[in-house]
Amino acid sequence: MEDLISHQGIVERIEDGIVSVKIVQHSACSGCKVKSMCSSAESKEKTVDVLTSKASDYKVGEEVMVYAGLSMGRTAVIIAFVIPSIIMVLWLIVALQFLKMGELPAIGSVLLLLGIYYVILGMNKKRINRRFMFYIAKTGQN
Repeated sequence: MEDLISHQGIVERIEDGIVSVKIVQHSACSGCKVKSMCSSAESKEKTVDVLTSKASDYKVGEEVMVYAGLSMGRTAVIIAFVIPSIIMVLWLIVALQFLKMGELPAIGSVLLLLGIYYVILGMNKKRINRRFMFYIAKTGQN
């Protein structure tokens, strides 16, 4: 079986077969005994929409587990960080070495390329979302 990433959450909303679940993500040090003395302890609330044919089985306020494949996390990191980093490095090499651009125009053009990359990602949001499927289960069930 594929390795799973799981988060406990609370059902916020149910509409048209989509269950919206609020997840509180804690930083790695959130369980530390001295976190009140440290400014780096933090947590963030995220909402995840889960498409399921069993949406009617859930109730608003109910505690649930949301699951995603570990490979999904890797893919997200590649799309969000690895590809843009490669674009930046390759373009800066081309701009500085082969096109003999100055540093400021090269940096400006790399920012423009990254902007275009993220606009293209935004335009393909529906297609990308189909690759990222979340699964939901009532607490205590897998």
